[in-house]
Amino acid sequence: MTSLKLTNFNLNTFCLGEEHKYSHSHGHGHVHFPEGAKDLYFFEDNLAPGSVLITRILSARQSSIFLHRNNSKHIPFSMKNITDILTMFSPVSATMADGIAATLQACEHTGMVHGEKAKCATSIESLLDVVVSSLGTKLVRALTPGAPMEGVPSLRYIVASATPVPNSQSMLACHDMLYPYKVFFCHTPKQTRLYQVSLVSGESGRPLIDGLLAVCHQNTSDWDTGHPFFHFMDVKPGETTACHFFGRGSIIWVPVPSVKEATP
Repeated sequence: MTSLKLTNFNLNTFCLGEEHKYSHSHGHGHVHFPEGAKDLYFFEDNLAPGSVLITRILSARQSSIFLHRNNSKHIPFSMKNITDILTMFSPVSATMADGIAATLQACEHTGMVHGEKAKCATSIESLLDVVVSSLGTKLVRALTPGAPMEGVPSLRYIVASATPVPNSQSMLACHDMLYPYKVFFCHTPKQTRLYQVSLVSGESGRPLIDGLLAVCHQNTSDWDTGHPFFHFMDVKPGETTACHFFGRGSIIWVPVPSVKEATP
């Protein structure tokens, strides 16, 4: 049977991409980041049109199938059934086996710090239930990042445009987890601002990179002092905003005003 490697698993993480190898934590653990991880972060001021932004977006894996609830409800989804689950989807690679275990653990321990709510969705229907229950409305807008599957390399970019997304202070971020079928880990980050961003490469003359999604966390005062953002950006908790791009495997949901609410 494929062996599992669950060392240093942090329940207070969410995926940035690239087969879930790298994650960032708002909790009380220290996450090891590889060389170049500094370019995952930037400040909100860096999104001003015309600004130079050295950044990267991690690659994403090919999306797995999305089950309907009538099918997913008959498949065990618990760490206590990990042996049965691995057997059911056998053969699985070591990477997939680790992903299955990490996804199950995250979904069984959805308590998040700083007042965030988190839930997992294992079917199309349950994803819609999570969205409505988390945002408190059926009037929602779904945004997906326009980042390419292969990601965006660390280069010197010029910000062509950065447009704030209305109501993004109440956003729900859902991240595609590594699993044999599609499972989303969804959470409600607090005090955020979401931007739709277009970049132009300032080094290679690459064409416009359009439809990117960047989130800026407005208040980092209660983040762990060991968070990589503070180390890489040489700032202290609460001193500035912390921003990053979403990779391809995320769906960001925001409430939209009703016709009555939108009428002055």
